[in-house]
Amino acid sequence: LNVIADPSARATAEKLTSDYSKSNPSTHDSCITPKIAYANTAQAIALFHSSEGDLPAAWIPAGSLPGATQNNPGGTALDGSEAEIDSSVLVARQQLGTIHSKNSTKDKASSAPMYPRDSTWSAYAASAQFAKDHPSGMDLQARDSSAREVAATLSPTSLSDAVSSVSSGNEDLSVAAPQSLGGDNTEFSPIGDATVDFPLLTMSSSPRVTEYQARAAANFSEFARSHSCLL
Repeated sequence: LNVIADPSARATAEKLTSDYSKSNPSTHDSCITPKIAYANTAQAIALFHSSEGDLPAAWIPAGSLPGATQNNPGGTALDGSEAEIDSSVLVARQQLGTIHSKNSTKDKASSAPMYPRDSTWSAYAASAQFAKDHPSGMDLQARDSSAREVAATLSPTSLSDAVSSVSSGNEDLSVAAPQSLGGDNTEFSPIGDATVDFPLLTMSSSPRVTEYQARAAANFSEFARSHSCLL
């Protein structure tokens, strides 16, 4: 079973697929083995709109998709693609924030974090930090200037590498990342009370989602629905 997930959903995706694998899942007498690849929302949408190859049958994005509603969790993200969402299950909800080394001084821990561009979490974290810093709002010119400043701070360093650097004791670095990705050597600083949802979206069969993949995804979705994996 091909699963694609946002890098910030790594802990959620790994726990969910691990628990699922331990249940020895199968469909039509064929064993189901989930395999995870990671991509942010923009990359995943581009993949679903690509013209070649099989498409993943399960997707765990960070946050809601463009135009999404309760009755239409896929929104407009897959319009015009050869994929159609069959079901949606909330598998995690995490507080927005940043992680830093326990050895960091207070000034370093509260300094501007790194926003890895490979993770959709960065956009949510930057937006939440902006709202926290400007509770009464700001004029459009200042808002545009601030948005450009945030965009300029997006880092080519992957979320995984940034978290590894913090976990190994880099005292000068703070990174926008879920608490679930931190370790014993890190601390988490929430950004207000903002949260991000991680839904599991599964696909119907189509010319590029095989019948086996669609059945496996439906089985995976039912497991997720009955085995809460909220982290």
